[in-house]
Amino acid sequence: MNNRLFLFFLMSCFLISGCHVIPSNSIFDKSPAPKILPGYGGLSGRIIADTEQNPFPGISVHLAEVVRSDKKIVYIFDAANSPSTVSGENGDFSFNGIPSGEFVIILGDDFSGRKIVSTEEEKAQVWIIHPNQVTDAGFLLFADR
Repeated sequence: MNNRLFLFFLMSCFLISGCHVIPSNSIFDKSPAPKILPGYGGLSGRIIADTEQNPFPGISVHLAEVVRSDKKIVYIFDAANSPSTVSGENGDFSFNGIPSGEFVIILGDDFSGRKIVSTEEEKAQVWIIHPNQVTDAGFLLFADR
């Protein structure tokens, strides 16, 4: 009987030690950098709402694979299967486990409208994902509120 009581006490202590509250102002509030899976890459950045770099939280961020063939470029985007995330409170977003290759970023959804992130020359901006590296997309403007 003593062994059972000791075992119960030991298991209770073990379970209770795993329960704790993280204060809201802790270091865990910041968006973590994407963890890189071996052989895969990552992509991170921040969505802003204006030129003053105010964050744009809650916007859908999608990746579309770039395929090149005979001087033609095609973006492969499938809303159900393409990598997607939502920007955080500070507009931050990150992807991990992305295979190496070229991708464009598509912001928005069916309700807000989708927009391919483009260069100043109005051409789609292409990001290259390298294995075992995180590519920084920088600040991306999504001003269509």
